Amino acid sequence: LALENLWLNEQIQLQLSETQTLHRLILEGASGAELRQIAQSLVETLPSILPCDSVSVSLLTEDKQHLEFVATYPAPPPDFPLGVKLPTSVGIMGYVARTGEPVLERDVRTNPYYFAGRSRTLSELCVPIKIGDEVVGVINLESKRLGAFNEHHLSSLQTLAAQLGVVMERSQLLRRQTELAQQLSVIFDAVLEGIALVLPDGRLDDVNRRFGDLVGVPAEQLRYQHVSKMVNALLQRATDPIEMKEALDSALEDPTQPIFDTLTLTSPECVLERYCVPVWLPDGSFMGQLWVLRDVTEE
Repeated sequence: LALENLWLNEQIQLQLSETQTLHRLILEGASGAELRQIAQSLVETLPSILPCDSVSVSLLTEDKQHLEFVATYPAPPPDFPLGVKLPTSVGIMGYVARTGEPVLERDVRTNPYYFAGRSRTLSELCVPIKIGDEVVGVINLESKRLGAFNEHHLSSLQTLAAQLGVVMERSQLLRRQTELAQQLSVIFDAVLEGIALVLPDGRLDDVNRRFGDLVGVPAEQLRYQHVSKMVNALLQRATDPIEMKEALDSALEDPTQPIFDTLTLTSPECVLERYCVPVWLPDGSFMGQLWVLRDVTEE
């Protein structure tokens, strides 16, 4: 009974450590931390959770032919520094990257795929990191003891690898959003039309100077503010506030639908063509609603 209680206590402590590590991964991913920083934090934590002497995270190159070391603990061997790229055609890590299947090897000396990175390694545990069904890297654990890893260790590492894959996916999406926003910002200020992006949370982003001029509020006072500030400014100048409010509300109620209409304003008098179109990211997610205002008063 005493041994059973000891075993149960060890399992509880292990599960607690796993939960804490998962929580930290989620927080670091949400905070926008760099992927390599997150990976390094993970490899430094794993030896306190699982019975390993060394840990590494490696990511597949774009051509899927090599694995690049991005984080190791302890310091990497002299022949395999951070940044080195190993062909996926060799080693247990390469096998896992190619097949997407984990490997739990209790004696690496019997494994035909084993490639000696650390000379004293006797057992190895390697699992794939995936985004969806696509393998993007591997987490590899090694030990100087025979039979150091078991099925529970495998399950724990797969859970952590799955969460790391989620963090990577979010990191890639954030990077694409940032790059697209920067590209749009340059374009916005170069065109003659007034342009603004209404984000899914209702804030205005990438408001160019011309848009602010046409609305009657400086662009810097609209940027990052709720769309209601723009709506109120337009309503104050509307020749028919009720009709305009219906038109503005209609566009904002379903931002995924394109809209074209005209807005008639006073102070000064002008007629604006308004185009509202949805903007989609490459992965199919909704980025926001693009508003384009064009002064057609003289036309």
